[in-house]
Parts: sequence; structure tokens; C-alpha cells
Amino acid sequence: MKNVTTNVELSDSYSDIKGYTPVIGWFSNKYNPVGWAIVSLNEHELKFCSDHGYSNDEIFQIKRIVSPKGNTSLSMFNFQKGTYAFVDNEILMENGVLRFEKKVKFTKARINPLFL
Repeated sequence: MKNVTTNVELSDSYSDIKGYTPVIGWFSNKYNPVGWAIVSLNEHELKFCSDHGYSNDEIFQIKRIVSPKGNTSLSMFNFQKGTYAFVDNEILMENGVLRFEKKVKFTKARINPLFL
């Protein structure tokens, strides 16, 4: 079993979201208790992250998130510490540089252990 923080539940049962499969998890924060679905990156997103010096390892993982309204974004997760960081969209859009905002605690998360 992977080493995760107490507010992370390991689960492998999720409903797919049209256009985003497979859904591999879910997380919420204090501002959005409904939360976001977590989906794996496609090969183009993985290359984009790698080209900017980010790699998915056992501690820091970049995933695509999908809101209940269908908005998507990249986020970096540390499931061992229970933190996440949204991509800094302003820097990305203005400069084409992938950077993340400050890491903050998520309230709760569920993740398929096969994707950790």
C-alpha cells in the first residue's frame, strides 16, 4: 500500500466523465466541498510538463482536474502530505511557462492506488 496522509482514501471505483477517462480520483478543499474529479494526463500533457521540468514521481504528481461545470486545469498533488497546487494560469497564458501556485491542504481526497 502506498504511503498517503490520513485524509486520502484509496479507491478504484469512479464514474467516468464524458471526454475525460479514466477518472482516477476526486478531491475537495474548504472552498469547494463538491470537489473536482482527477484524471490522468494524456501523452501531450505529460510531454508539456516534462518539457517544463516537471515529472510525475511518487511524491509530486501532476494531474488534470475537472470541475462539476466541466472546467479543467492542471494541478500538482502530494498525496503523502495532503497538499495540492493549481497551475498559475496567468503565467502560463502570458509567458507559456508552467508554474504552480502555493501548495495548500486539501480537505479530502480519494485516489486509485494504481495511479500513485
